[in-house]
Amino acid sequence: PSTPAHEKAKADAPHHHPPDPDRPNEHPIYNIADAKDEASSLTKKLSDLDPSNKTSYQEYEKTFDQRIDKVNSVLDKIKKQHTHARFLQTEPLAVHFVNVADMKDVTPEGFAEAMEEGNDVSALQVAGMRDCIIHKKADVFLYNTLNANSTTNDMRELAEKLHVPVVDLTETLPENKDYTTWMLDNANALADALNVK
Repeated sequence: PSTPAHEKAKADAPHHHPPDPDRPNEHPIYNIADAKDEASSLTKKLSDLDPSNKTSYQEYEKTFDQRIDKVNSVLDKIKKQHTHARFLQTEPLAVHFVNVADMKDVTPEGFAEAMEEGNDVSALQVAGMRDCIIHKKADVFLYNTLNANSTTNDMRELAEKLHVPVVDLTETLPENKDYTTWMLDNANALADALNVK
């Protein structure tokens, strides 16, 4: 569960169109604040069940927290060096990431939600996406590689052709990576796309 401060941070973050408050985001795995809370809760439970290894569990949690802090540090650099960076997205996948980085969603309303639900996007929404790419209304294009189709592929090709940076994101943990490495790679890819040092 999110802390009140975390909920306030999400509420205060800029949005081109706010998410539906009655519809929880389906990708909480990108919520690194919640991941930290879960690690703390798990450490306490394991320490209570197995007190002889309490120190080891606490060390693991400390390492996990330090790595999550690195992710937050990269997102904070984006926030400071690229104020309100504008993004297009094929799905509302990294909502928590972009909120921490204080980014602005300029995706045509309904496009990402339709993609997430497996619905057809309208011709108007497709035209809106093309317009955003062609007229460089976005600084970066966030692309869900695990739920791509001909429409999103076309948008990606157009973005690459017109030199709008594309950041590939996945819904699930890639092979041979742990959670914090995955999140740090995502944060660094976003920073690189926005020329954040």
